[in-house]
Amino acid sequence: MTKGSTMDAYDDAFPMYDYMTIKNHKPDPTQYIAGDGFLYRGEGMMVIGPTGVGKSILVEQMTMELACGRDLFGKIKVRKPVKTMLFQSENNKDVLHRDIPSIAKNLKLDEKLLQKNFSIRHIWGFDDHEFANALRRDIEKYRPDHVTVDNYQSFTGRDINDFSSFRNWIKPIKDATEEFKCSFMLVTHTPKPRDTSDMDLRELVYLSAGTSHQANWARAACLLRPIKTDVRRFRLDFTKNPNTTGMFNPDGSVLRTLFVEHTISASEPAWLLSSDQNADIKINHMEAIRVCVTEHPEWSSRSIAEHVGCCKTVVNKWLKEIKCERTTK
Repeated sequence: MTKGSTMDAYDDAFPMYDYMTIKNHKPDPTQYIAGDGFLYRGEGMMVIGPTGVGKSILVEQMTMELACGRDLFGKIKVRKPVKTMLFQSENNKDVLHRDIPSIAKNLKLDEKLLQKNFSIRHIWGFDDHEFANALRRDIEKYRPDHVTVDNYQSFTGRDINDFSSFRNWIKPIKDATEEFKCSFMLVTHTPKPRDTSDMDLRELVYLSAGTSHQANWARAACLLRPIKTDVRRFRLDFTKNPNTTGMFNPDGSVLRTLFVEHTISASEPAWLLSSDQNADIKINHMEAIRVCVTEHPEWSSRSIAEHVGCCKTVVNKWLKEIKCERTTK
C-alpha cells in the first residue's frame, strides 16, 4: 500500500473538519431510526439497568416497536417500520414464547410486520472475536436497519473494567454497523447497588458495570431503575444526550425521564407508559434518619434503612453527618 493510499484511508476513517464545514453542516433526518438521532444509523446507544428489573423485556419491546414503525412508548418518534435483529443469550424459546407474543398483544403490534421485520438470534458460548464475526456475518446477510445486543456481559470473556477490553470488543461491531448503516442498541448491567442520591442525572450513564469507555462510546443512553418510594413505577432516565429523543416539556425544556410500569400479569409481561408522569417524591433522608436516631436510638443501621426506605450506605453516610453536628454543638 502506498503512502498516499494509507493517508486517504486514514482521512476516510477519521475525517478532519474545519469551522465552516461544521457551521454549514445540515443534519440528515433520514439517518434517524428513532427520535432526533436517539437511534442513528451507524451509531450506538446504551440501555443500562440492574439485574432483574426487566431490561430484556424493555429492549425486546423497543426492538419490536421499531419493526412495526411504532413510536417508542408512544413518545419517541419512529419514522417508519425498519428491519431489526435481536442478539441474546439468556432466554430460551420457552421464555421468548412467554415474552414476545405478550408484548405484541399488550402493545397491539402488527404481527405481519413483526414476522417481516423482527428476528432473534439466540447465540452463546462465543468469545469476543467469534461474536463480532457472527454479528457481522448476520448484518451482512440480513441487512437489518437496527441491531440490539442483550447484553454486553454475556458476550465478552474479558475484564469488563479494562478500557482496552471494551475498545477491542466494540470496534469490529462499530465498523460493521457503520459500514451497513444500522443503528445499534447495547444492553449492559449496572454493578451491585450503590447510593445514587447525590448523583446528577447526567452522571448516571457511568453506572454501567465496567469501564467508563462504554458511556463515552454511546451516542445516547438510558437507565431503567426502580423507585424506592414507589413499588409500582420505574424510572427510565435518558442520561446521555436526552435531546436526541425529541421529547420536550411544555416549557420547551428537554424531557429527561419517563415513568413506566409492568403489566399486571406476570405471565403476560410488557412495559407500559405510566399514567402518572409526575416525578417521584424526594425524601429528605437526613431529616428522616435524624428522627429515627432521636426516637429509636437502639435501632441498627439496617432497621433505619428499612424504615426510611434507603440503603445502609445512605444511613451510615448521614449518621456520620449527624454525629459531627452533635459534637460541634
